[in-house]
Amino acid sequence: MRRQWSLSAERGSRRDFRTGLTLARWIDHGRSISVACSRGTEFVQKHPVATKCALRAILKAADLCARETERVARFIVDKGFTPTYDHALQTIKALPCGKWRDYDAEDTVRFYALRLKEVGMIKSSPQRHRLTVPERAKEGVEGMNTRREFLQKVTLAGTAGLMGVRPSRVAAEAPPETTKLRLIKTQSMCWAPQYVAEDLLKAEGFTDVSYVDMPVGQPVTKVLTGGDADISMNFVGPNLIRVDQGDPVVFLAGAHVGCFELFGGERLRKISDLKGKTVSVTALYGTEYVFFASIAAYVGLDPRQDITWVVHEGDEGLKLFAEGKVDAYMGFPPRPQELRARKIGRVIVNSATDRPWSQYFCCLVTGSREFVAKSPVATKRAIRAILKAADLCAAEPDRAARTLVDRNFTPRYDYVLQMLKELPYGKWRAYDPEDTIRFYALRLHEAGMLKSNPQKLIARATDWRFLNELKRELKG
Repeated sequence: MRRQWSLSAERGSRRDFRTGLTLARWIDHGRSISVACSRGTEFVQKHPVATKCALRAILKAADLCARETERVARFIVDKGFTPTYDHALQTIKALPCGKWRDYDAEDTVRFYALRLKEVGMIKSSPQRHRLTVPERAKEGVEGMNTRREFLQKVTLAGTAGLMGVRPSRVAAEAPPETTKLRLIKTQSMCWAPQYVAEDLLKAEGFTDVSYVDMPVGQPVTKVLTGGDADISMNFVGPNLIRVDQGDPVVFLAGAHVGCFELFGGERLRKISDLKGKTVSVTALYGTEYVFFASIAAYVGLDPRQDITWVVHEGDEGLKLFAEGKVDAYMGFPPRPQELRARKIGRVIVNSATDRPWSQYFCCLVTGSREFVAKSPVATKRAIRAILKAADLCAAEPDRAARTLVDRNFTPRYDYVLQMLKELPYGKWRAYDPEDTIRFYALRLHEAGMLKSNPQKLIARATDWRFLNELKRELKG
């Protein structure tokens, strides 16, 4: 039904556009307006005033369609655009023509560009289409055998050579404003780059690097804004909710694509089967709950009414799922690896491979707004170390896995190695983190969990300048 609605809306948009063009002459004091397709942006570039006048007339006409539907329908019939008054009236009443102020046209371009890219009909990313407009372009201007050898490889010079950035560039930068950096530690191993990055961070000038344990079910933003940590990878969904509520944090870069997997029991074979089922999570509005809700909303379910939620600690929830006492389980590494090894349940959604989730980041690098504002050099150096570590996880998963075990981040080498090989850690250059925010913000808005639209969240809580600089420096 969702796809049918989208197609219907697209057709409706074309009808609305044609109706607007027709009424434009009538609305704008009888002026004659002709709109012709030109090559690319030629007309807009050569005639900016005419473009604005035409656009204003069309939007006025859209407002008229929303307010005076019968009058508009009669006008369209009288002008010979359609012979059927009742069909025209029904169409105009059905379409929300007055919504042009409330929605962001850029969201529409991103949505359809991503969908068409998924089906192989376009090659460019949404961001590339956006940058083809000159004004937008201007806006962009404003081999290791031992652990010891591995640690040597991730020193500044060794890693810089491996990642394609010259050590002289790093050395030429100002030193970090602070030599102390506090990151967050969680049970989920998909944050591996953050843990592997410790020596890289020291090479960037941080002499005191520490990891703060995060309580289960607590969002990263609470730890950051509480002054307990400075910067961290994070799960995007739960933190969007906190940003919507006013938490002063900044999204800085995409970290990796995919990590969570939705497992179903005997009664669950597809996402829509979640209706009426029982799901175990570690906390309401925690990480599992939010990602579960976004998936449910994507297929038209209301997570607040259609699913029964029970709260259990992670191990207890997994045990209940294995015993068939709950119908579904959301796993973050290394839990999915454990479930598959024990042959428990079936994978309904794998966010690393299943679209649309595999087209977006699962985790973003996020900083305390205060830390980013006071320490921009330290912020950039910290992001660089984490992104270099992501490349190391992609290029040398065996060695990264051994480091995680040696430093006691996990006892299971086999599970973490499997995870490192499955997750596409090297995608941080290729994907646009802004697309991720838009995607999950829209899903959570559908689920009734967000009030702000994506554009407001992006304006309030993103800073991509460091990422854009590092993409130029750390060329893959």
